[in-house]
Amino acid sequence: MVVRLNQTDETGKSEYKFKELTSEEVGEICDKLANQNVIKIKRKKFETKEIKELQFG
Repeated sequence: MVVRLNQTDETGKSEYKFKELTSEEVGEICDKLANQNVIKIKRKKFETKEIKELQFG
């Protein structure tokens, strides 16, 4: 599965594309978004308040 993430922080807007994620990894991302302030996807950390859009496909 592919996950696209749009983030806006102090440096501006960034778009990330994570390919070949398993359904378990996608489930963990969703759980962490709901319950944590910082999430980690493929060694990259994001503050949940800076995430503006998340697309799954």
